[in-house]
Amino acid sequence: MATTPPSTPWPRWSCANSACAAGAAKVFGFYFLLVIAVLLLGYAAALVSFLRRGRKIPPAAYLALAGLNGLILAGVLAWAVSR
Repeated sequence: MATTPPSTPWPRWSCANSACAAGAAKVFGFYFLLVIAVLLLGYAAALVSFLRRGRKIPPAAYLALAGLNGLILAGVLAWAVSR
C-alpha cells in the first residue's frame, strides 16, 4: 500500500518547467526596471535640488547617474531580446 507524503500548510512554489521560469523572469525584470527607474528619478530630483541651491554637482554624481542609466539600458535590452 502506497503512502502519500503529508501536505504542507503553505503552498510551495516550484518552477519545474521552462515556461514557468520564463514567466518569473519577465515579472522580475519588470519590477527590476521599475525600481531602477524610481531610483533614477529620485536621484535626479536630488541633483536638481543641489542646482537650485546654487551648489555644484559632485563629480561622483555623474558616475552614479551613468550607472543607473546603464542598468536601465541593460534591462530594456534584455527585455527586448527576450520578447
